Amino acid sequence: EASGRRLRICELKVVHNQLARLDARVHRLAASLRVLVLDHNLLSELPEQLGECSGLTSVSLTHNRFAALPACLLRLTQLRTLDLSVNSVQSFADTFQPATYWPRLEEFRVRENQLSGSIDRWVGRLP
Repeated sequence: EASGRRLRICELKVVHNQLARLDARVHRLAASLRVLVLDHNLLSELPEQLGECSGLTSVSLTHNRFAALPACLLRLTQLRTLDLSVNSVQSFADTFQPATYWPRLEEFRVRENQLSGSIDRWVGRLP
């Protein structure tokens, strides 16, 4: 913020860094942020305040250290693309219903994680 005015950033890309956490003040971009790319960092969690960025349509979190789906993402109802590839995600809750959270979702990528068992429980529930 400069002179009391908020930034109007539509895309935020912070890739190939050593980012271990995202500042909770990211919600200050909520009015304008549409695309968030945090690939190739050291992230294992996201601030709950990210869920306030309700206009986000694309989130990419590849090549990080996520062991689970960050809860704040479930509040981003406008998501069309979510990429969690190349992390350490092991499973999704039995009650996970993507269509409930992301009715507009077109792409959900989770390649090269540590998922096991059957995806039948939730893949049939995709929008």
